[in-house]
Amino acid sequence: MPSAVFLRPQASGGGAAETLEHTTASLADDAAEDFTLAVVNPCHLLSLELSHAAWFRAYPSAEARTVDASRTVDADPTVDVLLEVTSAGVLVLALDPAPYVEAATLYCRLTNLSGGAAAVNAALGFVGA
Repeated sequence: MPSAVFLRPQASGGGAAETLEHTTASLADDAAEDFTLAVVNPCHLLSLELSHAAWFRAYPSAEARTVDASRTVDADPTVDVLLEVTSAGVLVLALDPAPYVEAATLYCRLTNLSGGAAAVNAALGFVGA
């Protein structure tokens, strides 16, 4: 069952919704890839889609992502996490309330939880606040 945690709710903003995507290289089960997504600053995160079972995290800084790198999926973070979602399979998730993000760059980590090697796609929908 998917779970979304560590959200920062605020009233929704205006503007046209956009989607950014990232597809990892082929990752072994439980392997992770780091990447960045450039979003409108500030923005509201609207949705997340995952192509396989995965653990997606978005951080406000590269430092927070690095500090959190050794955390297991069942442990609480000790750094600021803007969005964290785990899925047991393909996921299409509307984020409600829509998390408010003040960072222009999201520092992301995506872990493959599919049980085998897979290139995992993550699509993050957002709108300017």
